[in-house]
Amino acid sequence: MNDRHLQVRATARIVLPLAALVALSILAGSQGPADALAAGALLAGVTILHGLVFGLAANVRVLPPWLLSVALAAGMAMGFLGPMVGPPDTGPGIAGFGLALTAWSACTLVFRTVAGRIGDAAPGAD
Repeated sequence: MNDRHLQVRATARIVLPLAALVALSILAGSQGPADALAAGALLAGVTILHGLVFGLAANVRVLPPWLLSVALAAGMAMGFLGPMVGPPDTGPGIAGFGLALTAWSACTLVFRTVAGRIGDAAPGAD
């Protein structure tokens, strides 16, 4: 492995947790669905960047596929049922968290599907 890859990995080890922290702080202070969607997209970006830098196998080890499927289903359920079952004074609350969870898990699953297919079609992948 050359020095450029080492530098990229070292930088990613610093930047990814900070970006995830920013996404969680955006989600914690969200005032509406747009903030929750932005937080979910930023978390998806963190997850995708992790997969690009450290490899798809490392990404799958950190976040197993079953966990993303459960997160997607739970996020959709919270998004649809949150406004009906949650207290009226919670603002975006449950529905906003559900939207962020859905955006994160859906984008990550799409990335893994595309990256897996590209990896399968790569020359010498037999």
